[in-house]
Amino acid sequence: TSTKTVFSFDLDNALVPQNPRDVYIMAGGRSPIASTRFDQKMMAISGLDTTVTAVCVTACTDDAACECTKTLANIPTDKPVYALKAEMQCNGMATEVAVTVDGEDMEVEQPECSDQCSTYSTLFSWVNVAEHAKDGSMDLTAEAKNLATDFCGAGDNLKVLFTLMY
Repeated sequence: TSTKTVFSFDLDNALVPQNPRDVYIMAGGRSPIASTRFDQKMMAISGLDTTVTAVCVTACTDDAACECTKTLANIPTDKPVYALKAEMQCNGMATEVAVTVDGEDMEVEQPECSDQCSTYSTLFSWVNVAEHAKDGSMDLTAEAKNLATDFCGAGDNLKVLFTLMY
């Protein structure tokens, strides 16, 4: 007869913002278990139950720098992790994209898309900005150049979607 072996454990990620991912497990020994994928996604941030979004938009009239600013207010100050993500609409072929949080420059992945109005390019994903939430608000600024052409036709040459989880 054979006996079913069941492994059970908790894998929590309480502090490092990151996207969930597939995780595999294997075991060696007298009766090895081949690599097997978990049924659920792992490494998402545990304990985050509130999401706030802010849409930062502005019209640009030439290819010079175009800037929009948004403030997130009434943020609770008692959470250990505040994970921020920024996504930019693929409207014009933006160059020199920059994002600041309370004046601090964020490391940004430059978008390589244009004229795809229903597509958003991720500028950065789930960065812990806890030090900026201490006073209950956060000033978010996005800037880009080369956005004089509004392919989407909504008048929002620069459109950035900020998502904050805490």
